[in-house]
Amino acid sequence: MLEQQSILALLQTFEVTARHLSFTLAAHEMNLTQGAVSHRIRRLEMHIGFRLFIRMTRKLALTEEGKRLLATLSHSLRAINDEIEDIRDQDLRGTLHIGIAPTLAHLWLMPRLPRFQAQWPGLNLQFRVRAG
Repeated sequence: MLEQQSILALLQTFEVTARHLSFTLAAHEMNLTQGAVSHRIRRLEMHIGFRLFIRMTRKLALTEEGKRLLATLSHSLRAINDEIEDIRDQDLRGTLHIGIAPTLAHLWLMPRLPRFQAQWPGLNLQFRVRAG
């Protein structure tokens, strides 16, 4: 039985290979040899019990099972990435106090403020605008 960390590495290799439909391009992206990528795909196929790719001379195609797994895997990776981003965004909470000159506030800060607030919704901003 494969360890969880090992199966994740094999699934990552599958995702990259399926995206490129090439062991060579996947190997280049992952800084592995082509043989290592091919070996990982074989290990994954043995572990799950079905083929993911149709191997032709100098060409790969996804099997129907491979297409289904790729769709699920891609969706899951996006969901994980979105969750990581949400967690990161939550790290910035509280109040940020900003002291700024009126001219700088008007010309520089105000045009950028909506984008900043959209990016950091958990952050409260308090301004102290004063000359000099």
